[in-house]
Amino acid sequence: MKLSVIWTLVVVAFAGCTSSTRLLLTENMPKRPTKLQDIMVYMSGAPIKARPLAILSIARRGENSVWAVEAMKEEAAEIGADAITNLDIYYSTGILPELRISGLAVKYVVK
Repeated sequence: MKLSVIWTLVVVAFAGCTSSTRLLLTENMPKRPTKLQDIMVYMSGAPIKARPLAILSIARRGENSVWAVEAMKEEAAEIGADAITNLDIYYSTGILPELRISGLAVKYVVK
């Protein structure tokens, strides 16, 4: 009994708990979602004029940045964004490494 409780605690401690936050910056959201493969990701600003839709943030223990960027692209696609800009990646090391990633979901302004 005692051993099973210890193993349960170990599994829970090392299992990745994902937290995702979406802060909408406008009421004028796109009507349709974007295709996931069409979402572009930029470490700085977008190369063309864009309007901000939301600040996105994802955190998870023990994951890699490729997973986090794909998860963030899924969030951006749901709200109809064309790109994620100002991407910030923070990775802490230690016994329980954690990855935190944030960025700004934007919609291109078409004239």
